[in-house]
Amino acid sequence: MFSYVYVDRKKVSRLQGALIWIPNALVRLPSCRGRDTFLVDCCFSALADNPFLRLVLLKKVPRNLKLVTTPPIDAPRLEPMRCSEGDILKDFNEVYEQLSSGVAPKLDSLVEAFTKPRDLKIRVTTFPLLGIRKRTYVVPAQKIFETSRRIAFTTLSNVARKLCLGTPSMYPLEVSHVYVLGCIDPYRKVVDLVLGKKVISSASHFTAIESFPRIESEITKILGESEERKRW
Repeated sequence: MFSYVYVDRKKVSRLQGALIWIPNALVRLPSCRGRDTFLVDCCFSALADNPFLRLVLLKKVPRNLKLVTTPPIDAPRLEPMRCSEGDILKDFNEVYEQLSSGVAPKLDSLVEAFTKPRDLKIRVTTFPLLGIRKRTYVVPAQKIFETSRRIAFTTLSNVARKLCLGTPSMYPLEVSHVYVLGCIDPYRKVVDLVLGKKVISSASHFTAIESFPRIESEITKILGESEERKRW
């Protein structure tokens, strides 16, 4: 059963963009992270078919998070996907195995989707004895991809280590299901996640929407259906 994360209406009224309830899991790893609670995606990663997206979108949440049984704000809802404890454990283990082996095809596809690497032209102006020369250097798309991949690999390896993935300390996993109100702001290119009076601006959520057509299509459909119901 899904609860709803309580939202402060004044905070919501200051946001700009489309409101939508996003399914997540509240996950605790008491043997690893003590009392910390993390928000783990239960929709985007399934639509993208990429377990690494769970780590990219992961957020630490306040300890005093208030949950309610009915939506405090009227907004359309995305359907939860692959949200059981078993689903989350399976994805965490797959991430650990790929990072440990160094062969991570799912990470490669995520980096490619996020960065869309292309040859980059850089123009440099020099002033040898004020003769002024202009030169153009080309950074190959493959070089950009390799650099982005290296950064992503290091960053997500650190996240995996802090979550004790692949170790006995990862267990037991405590999971509860919640909807979190998101506000998709196309001007700032973020999704604002509203947690009570706290707003977390997530550029990663917005990039995921832009990068994966299935995510964008599903959100567009849900928002469109909501607008159609309002007309009736």
